[in-house]
Amino acid sequence: MVIVIAAIGVLALATAVFSKVTRSQVRASAVAVETARAKAVAAAGINLAVLKLLEFRGNPSGKQRDFAIGGLAFSCRLGPDLLATTARDEGGKIDLNFANERLLRALFLGLNLGPARADALADAILDFRDGDNNKRPKGAEEAEYRAAGRTGPKNAPFAATEELNQVLGVDAELVAQLAPFVTSHSGKDGIDPTVAPRPLIEALRRGDQPTAPSQLDDSFAERPSDLPAQFVVPSSRSIFSVRSDVVTGAGVRFALEAIVDLSAIRPRGPAGGQQGPAFHVWRWRQVPSQPDMVAGEDQLPECELLPSA
Repeated sequence: MVIVIAAIGVLALATAVFSKVTRSQVRASAVAVETARAKAVAAAGINLAVLKLLEFRGNPSGKQRDFAIGGLAFSCRLGPDLLATTARDEGGKIDLNFANERLLRALFLGLNLGPARADALADAILDFRDGDNNKRPKGAEEAEYRAAGRTGPKNAPFAATEELNQVLGVDAELVAQLAPFVTSHSGKDGIDPTVAPRPLIEALRRGDQPTAPSQLDDSFAERPSDLPAQFVVPSSRSIFSVRSDVVTGAGVRFALEAIVDLSAIRPRGPAGGQQGPAFHVWRWRQVPSQPDMVAGEDQLPECELLPSA
């Protein structure tokens, strides 16, 4: 009898353990499925934003203007899921591959880094991206990287702004500070003030020729330019960073970001033949979700997956 009771106890314990493991696996599977669905919805959001930008390219003064260059977020409901998308013209940011020494120095001075560090950072970035091993006065080439126990410099253009982490003298805190203001995709040696963030404009004004803060707000609406003239370059209105944030009906959050190039459709094949794609994706990545990105769910319209006629 004792043996039977012991056996029953062992079986009961094994059953309880198995049940617990099974419940954990079911929960993990459910989370994985919901996360995969959130990723798919976020990808749909990226494509929805691209459609809106293409509509803007076809009609720059139309209803998508505020979304494309005004920084206005678009939110909608896709079944039980909530979706929010934004677009930013990369022409309103400083291109790390094209900015000259004066522009980079003004940015760092405007961020209150001090003249010595501003000079060193500007030279280090220029040394990092150029193709030679000739050190600038306050820059860093192979010998300086080796002395610091690091490999580098790249001696090639920045492929992504995260490569700033590889530049000697640049730390994670500075990379985070620079993130909203820099790009590696605009192809411009200046910025377009009509789409640039107001804090960037103010930083450049302070850094180049110190002036009192302007009274303009941080909107992206068309406005008179008070940016130093040597830094002003009109945007091509063709390269945008697009962000898509999702909150699923089960509460799972997911966010994607892409850099899209909306250059004119290119011919492909013989003249008059098939046309190439209307846009090119330079990068596509998961980014941290922003809790306040999706709000006002009770008032959100259903998502339109095609641009209006």
